[in-house]
Amino acid sequence: MNERNPWIATYSGKKFHFLNPQPDEICINDIAHSLSLINRFTGHTLVGRTVAEHSIDAARLLRDWGCSRKEQLAGLMHDASEAYLQDISKPLKSVLPDYQALEKRVEEVIREKFNIIESTPDLEKADITLCVLEADEFMDDPQFGDWGFDVTPYLECDYVLIDRHPWPAYIKAMFLDEFEMLSR
Repeated sequence: MNERNPWIATYSGKKFHFLNPQPDEICINDIAHSLSLINRFTGHTLVGRTVAEHSIDAARLLRDWGCSRKEQLAGLMHDASEAYLQDISKPLKSVLPDYQALEKRVEEVIREKFNIIESTPDLEKADITLCVLEADEFMDDPQFGDWGFDVTPYLECDYVLIDRHPWPAYIKAMFLDEFEMLSR
């Protein structure tokens, strides 16, 4: 490994360079595979809840809200950088400016690779809504009173989270199906 340009080997066998990622290093199968194995909330849930499941829900919630296919695809892929950088909780991420810079660059390369639009207000609202709904369903005590905002309107959302599935291969296939449908 080159210390000046550290890299990892991905599921498909590609080299992914953290400091200078290139579109040809990005692979949808790597993203789907990795996200289907990464737990939300740094694993502090009653049962497993993966980033892939969250991402599928983001696309579907945006669909329910009548958003465009481009917005739905952006929802599906909004956490795709975590396939390469891992899921870091928002509170920790807020004190890691170097990580934030890496994340931003990886997000740009992924958007370029798959022709994905940048985040929209609807996507940001969907992400927060899902975070609250997931915390409510999958955490014993999410301590909503300390989140710094009123979660009540988000809890009142009538969206039903996709059924949790214990097999990562199943979630990976769901993610890839959703991607195929939205990227046509």
